[in-house]
Amino acid sequence: MPFTLVKPTPMDWTGKRIVAGDQVPFITKFEATQDMLAAFVDECRQMVDSIQAGYDGMVAQMNATQAAAAASATAADQSQALARSWATAPQGSEVQPGQYSACHWAQVAEQKVTGDTPITSLAPGDLAVPGDYVSVDGAGKAAVRNVPQEIADWASAGTNPAALQRYDLAVNDTYAAYDTTDVDIDLSAGPQVVIVGNRSLRTVNLNNPPAGRSILVIVYATGSAGLSFPDLSSAAYWDGGEIPEAGDYWTQYLLWWGGFGYWRGGVGFKR
Repeated sequence: MPFTLVKPTPMDWTGKRIVAGDQVPFITKFEATQDMLAAFVDECRQMVDSIQAGYDGMVAQMNATQAAAAASATAADQSQALARSWATAPQGSEVQPGQYSACHWAQVAEQKVTGDTPITSLAPGDLAVPGDYVSVDGAGKAAVRNVPQEIADWASAGTNPAALQRYDLAVNDTYAAYDTTDVDIDLSAGPQVVIVGNRSLRTVNLNNPPAGRSILVIVYATGSAGLSFPDLSSAAYWDGGEIPEAGDYWTQYLLWWGGFGYWRGGVGFKR
């Protein structure tokens, strides 16, 4: 805080020093010197008082600043708490008289949409299958639906044919590396095109084929050691009545599931 410093007037000794041959009486100079010293002392006292006043002003300003900072911190804490209440206060809890939080209105809207069944009650436990989403049933109640299943139901309903310009299939290359481990193909999950590295003889297990539905599985072997299919262990299951031999470089196996407990197989190409 700025303050005014009172400085004493410099003492003027002109005509006040005692020198030889003075024409002015000694007492006159002595009295003038005393008056000058008295004035200087008074002005020094005023300077000290001005310094004290400045110090007192700075202390007062510092105390006021600290009080203002404390008040601001308190106000900030109160604002933070109020903002949190506006965001998260539970349903039915007033933030201010007649006014409610965002959480309150979100829950009210949710109940209007789902017929008082919270959407959160459907997740994550009920939304467990890829493609699941929250919807409503015919009665307007919350329900879990599945996009792939709905597409499958639509595509397989009735007898109307569906025409496709083209389609492609995903490829399972989990077993493409040359190894000796069994090849376990889960047909309930796909893909149904599998690449197998077979420099050594490997066993291929066709697991979980769909009941009542037909499926074609293509196994492309990139070695010459052949593959063993426990599900087609008899030569009668293979085209031509004999278990096919592997090609010297690669072999393409075509395996058809009839949907009712049996497989049939053949070799498409080999080299």
